[in-house]
Amino acid sequence: MLQALFSREAKKKMQMPETLKLGEKTVRIRKITPAEYKELMAVIGNLPNLIVQVVQAPEEERLTYIMTALDVGMDDLINVTSTLSNIDADYLTSEGVGLDEIVEYVTQMAKFNEIGKTIKNLASLLPKATAE
Repeated sequence: MLQALFSREAKKKMQMPETLKLGEKTVRIRKITPAEYKELMAVIGNLPNLIVQVVQAPEEERLTYIMTALDVGMDDLINVTSTLSNIDADYLTSEGVGLDEIVEYVTQMAKFNEIGKTIKNLASLLPKATAE
């Protein structure tokens, strides 16, 4: 067991920067091109609505909302991960890829691509509502 721990740590330290493991496969954290973004929008499904519901959930119920959103949005999360990583969805669901790995990958891709900042910048381009 100790040997396995050290070899896992060694593998992690030897891994290239900005890479993660999804099961046995190594994936890069990288910029998403506009063409890939369009592909992503085709498979993102209900995830944006689920995220909004979680954000708007009462604080004391947020964990329940997160677990429900994860259950409802699992297929969409797998499809997003498959599209971004070019790894078959069947591999992601049944070949020893942990949910923690999938969530970490999507989170790191969102951070690396500054998705939040991009959305705010796009929103700033919209005309301001005027009070009548």
